[in-house]
Amino acid sequence: MQNKLNSKLIGAGALLLTAFIWGTSFVSQVAGMDALSPFAFNAVRFTFGAVSLLPVVLLRRGSARTFDLKKTLKYGLLCGCLLFCASSLQQYGVLYGMNAGRAGFITGLYIILVPLLGILIGKRARAMSFVAAVVSLSGLYLLCFAGSESAGFGIGDVLLLGGAVFFAIHILVVERIGTQIDPMHLSILQISTVAALSWVCTPFTGGLSFGAIGAVIWPILYSGVASTGIAYTLQIFGQNRMEAAPASIIMSLESFFSVVGGAVALHETMSVQAYIGCGLMLAGTILAQIPGRKRPGEDFPSTDLQSASSNDSRSNDSHSNDSRGEAHDDQDSSSSLSSRAAS
Repeated sequence: MQNKLNSKLIGAGALLLTAFIWGTSFVSQVAGMDALSPFAFNAVRFTFGAVSLLPVVLLRRGSARTFDLKKTLKYGLLCGCLLFCASSLQQYGVLYGMNAGRAGFITGLYIILVPLLGILIGKRARAMSFVAAVVSLSGLYLLCFAGSESAGFGIGDVLLLGGAVFFAIHILVVERIGTQIDPMHLSILQISTVAALSWVCTPFTGGLSFGAIGAVIWPILYSGVASTGIAYTLQIFGQNRMEAAPASIIMSLESFFSVVGGAVALHETMSVQAYIGCGLMLAGTILAQIPGRKRPGEDFPSTDLQSASSNDSRSNDSHSNDSRGEAHDDQDSSSSLSSRAAS
């Protein structure tokens, strides 16, 4: 019993550190805009991210599924294109907003959007999903419109919200893919796809120089390596030791850490109303992940932060287990992480 308790505490600590890394990576995304365009930053960041996952792939070769080249390319490229749209919109949103905390909370709305968008493809959402949406939207209103010095929903906020929509679509697509391909193969290919598409777009948005990379090398390494390879590994470790519900709630603290990181590293401040709004958005995120009794005929996507997928239905996307807390098997986490690497 004591060993089991210690294992859960260690798992919780690993997930808390993962949420911290993902949340504070918004700080590095803001800092990276000092020298690079959004496409250039993502090109270098996702290249480092793909490389940082190679050791994880090698370590789990024995447990990987049979490699299906056709399916892996098909689904990997599809998910990569969706992730490219999500991460590009997010990074441009960061550029126009230049506020890590605000970016973290608006991006986190994808947890709420997953079950709502799932309705469009025939899924049923729990009543709590709608409650969570109302709470989160109330928080978004306070964050953007009530008493802030920069009151209003600006272009940066619109882009961040667009990125959240694509993150949610990405999660739903990965859920559809299910267990058809190995999640690590999917993760590596989709991250590599984002990197490749970002490299293609970079020359059209100012190009790239080694001097510019050197000027923001630490933010790039943190965002690319720490939030991908390191955080992904911690996530797998932590979720293998905890149940899905508490794990996903711990991962929801990512947006909280984005505010803390922005305040400490970038000296960001918000109005009292905006902080209350952040609190409501965090509450909505947690409400969306509290497990409920599934009624007959109810089929709703999981809304966990990183993945909105559950261990059985989303096993293929990091959305189940790795993805932020909904599943316990490491296969799920690969894609979730990928998407979080983008956030």
